[in-house]
Amino acid sequence: GHVIFLMFLKNANSTTFMGYFASIYRHIFVKARFLITLVYFLPFWALGTHVVGGEIKYDYLGNDSYFVELRLYVDCYNGSAAAISQDSTGHFGVFQGLTMELYQRYEIFRGEPKRLDKVNYTCVVPPGDVCVDMYVYDTIMVLPENDNGYYIAFQRCCRNHSILNLDDPGGTGSTYVAFIPSRKTVPINSNPRFNRRPPNYLCIDERFDFDHSATDPDGDSLAYRICSPYNGADRSVPKPYVPSNPPYRFVDF
Repeated sequence: GHVIFLMFLKNANSTTFMGYFASIYRHIFVKARFLITLVYFLPFWALGTHVVGGEIKYDYLGNDSYFVELRLYVDCYNGSAAAISQDSTGHFGVFQGLTMELYQRYEIFRGEPKRLDKVNYTCVVPPGDVCVDMYVYDTIMVLPENDNGYYIAFQRCCRNHSILNLDDPGGTGSTYVAFIPSRKTVPINSNPRFNRRPPNYLCIDERFDFDHSATDPDGDSLAYRICSPYNGADRSVPKPYVPSNPPYRFVDF
């Protein structure tokens, strides 16, 4: 079965659904682990914060090929226009599963933004200072069979200063990582993906119900639990040309 991890971060002005990530497990003769990190982050680059979340997924296409997609959710109201522009390309690293050494680097261009303006609640008038665009980075990666699998990683720093439950949100980045197991263990595997997007905002002191379930393309069973997100990058290098090698450390609360 697969295990999905969820997390909340608290904002100074409201309680926002800032992050989540998923770690997934399957048992086919030998236990293989598939790890996907889906954590919300707000990076500093070009003197601005702009990214409010994201998720990464992959699908096996056959012939050593994987379709890999990263979705980034961008603050189009408060975000720095220069920072948003500079994220027109994303830097990805593929690492060997055992040695954690870099196997290959990818530079992936994003598509045009999609405005996410669906109203999730009737308890308030939607605030005028909330604007979220979704950008998609996708490519096909050719990864030959490897007995120890591969890690795919993307990193960005930093988070929004208004977050209250991190020690240093302005110096805390984020890592998205997906583990692709050996095809000798799992011949065909695609990782799970969430069925719905989290809301842009929550109503303070109001009941919150959200179906954060996921679907696995291979039909694997899923379970859910709370866990901490990964840190990644820093103020000195907020957008690494090559992401750092795994394993990754958690954020500090």
